Amino acid sequence: MEPSLYGMRLSIRHLRSRLFASTRLADRLKRSYRAAFAEAAGAGARRVGLFLVERAATGRLNVVDATFMLTTASYIPGDSSFELAMAGHLAAAGRSFVKPLRYDGDAVFPDFIVIDTDPHTYVEVYGIRGRVGYELRRRRRIRG
Repeated sequence: MEPSLYGMRLSIRHLRSRLFASTRLADRLKRSYRAAFAEAAGAGARRVGLFLVERAATGRLNVVDATFMLTTASYIPGDSSFELAMAGHLAAAGRSFVKPLRYDGDAVFPDFIVIDTDPHTYVEVYGIRGRVGYELRRRRRIRG
């Protein structure tokens, strides 16, 4: 994303045309998908986006809404740079694992499930310190 005359211009790797979004929409997307836009995501991280666009009379593609997901270079989803690092280590070690995805609802899922062990191994990545909500969620997960 880079500033444009009326908002933001988005360059998509596999799309020749640029997409355009209002500053208001771009700000909302950055707030809603902080992990995907964090500088700490690191080299090799990818952002996967799904865009709802309208074609203007001029042919320009205007973004109406969008959603983003942070992934590793091999498209394994992660909610933080710490999860991306863990996914990379598991993949490099040749481990078989599942990355449960978080959707609407209150269900709590592990960050990873290593499925080449019997029983399966549940992996939690705790990378943030000092945030009250995160600490409460961590304690709830530990209790099971």
